[in-house]
Amino acid sequence: MHSARQCWLSALSQSALLSETLKQSLQDVLSKWQQAPDLVPIVFNLPSLQIAMESRRSFILDDLIPRRQQLLDLLATSWQQEWLEMFQGVSYRLKGDYVWRREDVEMRGLQGLSLSMLLHADYDQYHHLAEQLFEQSDNVTTRGHVLSAVLAHQSDLGLQLLDRFVADADGHDLLINQWLYYAAFRKQNDLSAIVALCEDLRFDLKQPNRVRSWCHGWLSGNYNLLHQTSGEGYEVMADVITKVDAINPFTSSRLIGPLIHWQYFDADRQKLMRQILKKIFDQGCSSTLQEKIAVAL
Repeated sequence: MHSARQCWLSALSQSALLSETLKQSLQDVLSKWQQAPDLVPIVFNLPSLQIAMESRRSFILDDLIPRRQQLLDLLATSWQQEWLEMFQGVSYRLKGDYVWRREDVEMRGLQGLSLSMLLHADYDQYHHLAEQLFEQSDNVTTRGHVLSAVLAHQSDLGLQLLDRFVADADGHDLLINQWLYYAAFRKQNDLSAIVALCEDLRFDLKQPNRVRSWCHGWLSGNYNLLHQTSGEGYEVMADVITKVDAINPFTSSRLIGPLIHWQYFDADRQKLMRQILKKIFDQGCSSTLQEKIAVAL
């Protein structure tokens, strides 16, 4: 996994996203998906924006965002037929009632990846596959894969499936955590919906897993909204961190992570991030959080 990540980080750093050598290697992996199903998700796991920005490769966020999207679209469209054949083959294998088997776990991973790639290749053409899979699924894992694939796009279908997921959760603690993740992950144009989740009765600052799920979903699906040049994202994050810190300093010290890596960003964002860190520090945070901020500044 480490070598695959370094390969993708190098590709994002170069003028040509996919060299001929890399294309051939990827083709070889895809052609052997039935023999080595565990390998495909590892090889095609693109580093997130957060991982890339904190990799010390001097990426510029405003350039990296469209470049990563371009690479993802290229991977999806270049092997569109292969992704479709994989999705169909895996779906056929997984027919029947859910039973936990290691080989089925690998197959479900492939099913989610191939569906995601198909939606990136042509959402309008393939979104019906996602809807059908969600309807037919009898397990949370598959429904989670569908949500991840669909919610990476702005669509009414994503909202409908998200509403059904939380309705079926019926208050189950772990499922509500997952719902918070997906709700914050859903592709957004602004922070309003992400902030609104903090006012939801199911969002509880006293439950660390709820807060971490919300934060992880936000950073995974809408990392750009944290780093808006207005600084609004930093203010929202700082507000949550401050409130959590008064309850659970251990959790707040983990949430501060994205803000203390200010040195990897452009000068304007660096200034905003340092200002928000100083604001949290000056408000009288816990000793645990103070120590992390002091080291960062």
